[in-house]
Amino acid sequence: MKKVLFALTPAQKLANGSATYTYFILLQAIKHGKLFDVYYNPQNNSNPEFRIDILPKTTNVFKCTTLSEVEILLNSNRYDVLFLGSETDSDAKIPKSITPIITVHDLRYMEVTGDKYRHLYRKSNFGRLKQILLNRFYPMNESNAQKKRISKFINHPKLEIVTVSNHTKYSIHYHFPYIPEERIHVFYSPNPEMKEQFNNQKEKIFFNKHSIKKKEYFLIISAGRWFKNSYRAIKAFDHLFTKKAMQNKKVVVLGVLGSKKIMKVKNKKSFVFIDYVSAEMLQLLLANAFGFIYPSLQEGFGIPPLDAMQYGTPVLASAATAISEVCSYGAYYFNPYSVQEIENRIMYLLNDSSFYNSCSELGIKRRKELDKLQKADLDKLLSFIFD
Repeated sequence: MKKVLFALTPAQKLANGSATYTYFILLQAIKHGKLFDVYYNPQNNSNPEFRIDILPKTTNVFKCTTLSEVEILLNSNRYDVLFLGSETDSDAKIPKSITPIITVHDLRYMEVTGDKYRHLYRKSNFGRLKQILLNRFYPMNESNAQKKRISKFINHPKLEIVTVSNHTKYSIHYHFPYIPEERIHVFYSPNPEMKEQFNNQKEKIFFNKHSIKKKEYFLIISAGRWFKNSYRAIKAFDHLFTKKAMQNKKVVVLGVLGSKKIMKVKNKKSFVFIDYVSAEMLQLLLANAFGFIYPSLQEGFGIPPLDAMQYGTPVLASAATAISEVCSYGAYYFNPYSVQEIENRIMYLLNDSSFYNSCSELGIKRRKELDKLQKADLDKLLSFIFD
């Protein structure tokens, strides 16, 4: 049996896809009775959902606050396998005797090096000016940093790369053509099962507080992150409100993080800007939205549209990167760089009831289909890591 060391550091990050992924793999490994040890950084407590006390008594838990402590653990000759749920936590030098299984969710900064509206997502004038200068003089800075980070482990003789979509697999092939194809394994990203039963009292209080009604609003999420591209979607909605093409509807925008430029709209009463909400409240908003807009410029997989689909909420999504692979026929697509095209899709959803119903039905169908694929791939992934 393999002796596995499970890195929990990716799971300690707040509002991060790789954190959700890593923590879910951990929970499933425990559920399936897998044997392994873990390490984490006790000084990093940004994710309130992260818990150590869920680990079985058979698990050895190591506290590593520095890179050198991680490397001492790796060189202890205790382990055959190191599992990392994200390539961003792979800076430690890994001994040749260990097989590193490292998850590369996406090559985000290598695929999308920037955007002309990126500076608008900064909170302050100084931050916006700094971003403009970075875009102009160091446009490849983050791309080079990601490539450098991956290059640290890419030549390990026993390396196995796990990724979450075929899009990312072939993106890795494109940027690192010398990696043998058999070393890159695609397992669709698992999707934690969400509760469909909501707290009615919480629901009523939240909707009354923000003056929104069920099925009378569109939803945009993660608005404070530039590659989620909320600005163009917000512009499209604002233009439609100005033309009086969206009467009796509102737009709920989550995760704005205080960026005043993103929230600057002409039709203020038609928008509800909220910071990040709990996982339960996010599901509530997805379930009761008239439509979900996902204009992301880059995704290695893309869980939120699938969450909307399970409730029959129609999804209008960016055609970029892995989104169309994952959502397939369950969403209707647009060019994420075209405000006009986003408007076009919104109008289609608003004014054609047969199209609306079709989007809802096909979304549910695709979600069920994908659920089977994800569950099968989860079993394969657990076996690949631990057995």
